[in-house]
Amino acid sequence: EPDLPGGIRTLEVALLKRARDREACTLHLWRLRADSATAAGAEAMPWVAVPEASRQTGTLTIRRSPVLDVRVVEAAGVQRIEMPSDAGGKTAPPTTAASPLGLRPFQAYEFAAVPFSLRLAVADIEPKLTAKIQTILRLAERESVLESRVLFNIRERPLHQVRLSLPRSI
Repeated sequence: EPDLPGGIRTLEVALLKRARDREACTLHLWRLRADSATAAGAEAMPWVAVPEASRQTGTLTIRRSPVLDVRVVEAAGVQRIEMPSDAGGKTAPPTTAASPLGLRPFQAYEFAAVPFSLRLAVADIEPKLTAKIQTILRLAERESVLESRVLFNIRERPLHQVRLSLPRSI
């Protein structure tokens, strides 16, 4: 449905058969994160509510990209718990380097009611780079040749582009 007053959006789920005892549905919600260079402050953790339910409890599992630094800024109405090994009876997605997204477990929380407040500070991890430069200058009667080899030591996150300064005289 279109946005309701207060910026609340609704989703109606129609079941193919009558729900009895227990029923489950899984939502995968996605949004594009603002560019880290322009994003300021902390990001509020979204939550899903069922207005007709008399009691709303649950867990919230947070996984992060290995290229992001995530810190909890505010936690109200939630309690930190051990990272669950499964979600809804299904095996959790891989959290090793073999994962195509490389997602890593961050933290898990339990909540007793909605709304709750969980704010995260998210920033890109900058690669830590050191360079060892080995240079040979070959002088001949009619020319000078400069040959350099750069050995990079990269930590914290992969590096995909490097800018090198070259001498004007060569």
